[in-house]
Amino acid sequence: MNNKKVWHMIAAAAIPVFLASIAFGAWRLSGIPFDRYLALGMVQSSWGNHWNASYSELNGFKQRRVSLNEGTHTFTIEITTKSGELDLSIAGQDGTAYYEGSKLPTSTFQVQVDLAEKDHLTLRVDAHGHRGGYKIKWE
Repeated sequence: MNNKKVWHMIAAAAIPVFLASIAFGAWRLSGIPFDRYLALGMVQSSWGNHWNASYSELNGFKQRRVSLNEGTHTFTIEITTKSGELDLSIAGQDGTAYYEGSKLPTSTFQVQVDLAEKDHLTLRVDAHGHRGGYKIKWE
């Protein structure tokens, strides 16, 4: 086989892998959730600076990644718990835990996050037969 055909075969195999890697990286950094959950009757909204969901029942976890600049950011969190359990965490890209709440009751509260530099935060809810919903907004 000549060198030209070998390079064509290598390119034919490598280019799709390269393009898939770029697409996956862009998807992962875009804030699109990477979840594992089962929900009944879910209605959700996730764009800009908010993340909302209401449902008849939620089991598993949902995540949202957000990119924030350095400074102080306020997260306003509204939890509705009719039954079951809902945990919520806010963590930095390096694993820094900015907030961890377990078995959250129906409540509204704020969390202040001070960032020394731009960071990608992961907002995560873990549900165990949770009936209700959540609203998270940040500034």
